[in-house]
Amino acid sequence: MLQRLAVLFISLIALTSCQTSMLRSFEKIHPGMDKHQVLEAVGNPNSATRMHGKDRWIYRFYEGNIRFDKEVHFLDGMAVYSGDAWAPEPEKSAVAVDKKNEELNEKTQTESVERAKKNSEDYENFQNEARNADKVRYMPSFKNVE
Repeated sequence: MLQRLAVLFISLIALTSCQTSMLRSFEKIHPGMDKHQVLEAVGNPNSATRMHGKDRWIYRFYEGNIRFDKEVHFLDGMAVYSGDAWAPEPEKSAVAVDKKNEELNEKTQTESVERAKKNSEDYENFQNEARNADKVRYMPSFKNVE
């Protein structure tokens, strides 16, 4: 009985000492690895997406109370990026692009209204000139024919 308990205890210690943290496993990932190698090193991703022509594997894990979000990006089956969760540059974020587009739309709308007003004024001026051109400005003098 004591022997079994000792074997069980030693097995438990061996299992816990062989267990590596996910963070350490993730540090082994480097560009140039293929998908199979990444799967062997860190296992299946929590989610996988395709963005900008790249496969994007997202890993989420906890070490104690700390949450880690890591990613691996693949291009043509080979890792090209591994590290923290990728985010677009601030000026390329959806909010920034939407704001820029809104400003451009407002500017275009204002220019369109101003152009329409100018065209309307030009047309009115043209009509006034055309009306005045039809008027007789002088009366020729004729000699009576006898």
